[in-house]
Order: sequence, then structure tokens, then C-alpha cells
Amino acid sequence: MTAPLILAQELGRHMGAASLTPLGRNGAHGDIASVVAFLLSPEAAFITGASIVIDGGYSGVDYYMKQESDLLG
Repeated sequence: MTAPLILAQELGRHMGAASLTPLGRNGAHGDIASVVAFLLSPEAAFITGASIVIDGGYSGVDYYMKQESDLLG
């Protein structure tokens, strides 16, 4: 299963998600398509029962630490 977060659409732009993502941008359809293509390839034959998060690092951000860091400059 793939778990995409926010794509570069109106919702993502209004939420300011790109500023909270380590890659500094919202996801694009191609980001998800690349992972799906990999999962369909022979190289991914041993991957089973996994959830692959496609979010540019968004889920790994500690938002409180980021806010403190931004305040300290």
C-alpha cells in the first residue's frame, strides 16, 4: 500500500504543507507514480505487506522542535 500525503493542489498550497516538508515542496503525481512503478517492477518482488509513506519527510517532522528552531533563527 502506498500512503501519499498532500499533492500540489489547492489544499496543499493553502495548508502551507510545503514549508513543513523537509524537501520544501508538496508532492506531485509523478512522485507517487514513480513508487508505484517501482512496486510493479521485478526489483520489488520481495516487498510484501508494507506501507510505503510518500510524503517527502512530512511525517518525520517534529513540529514543536521546528517552531522553536524557527523562533531561534
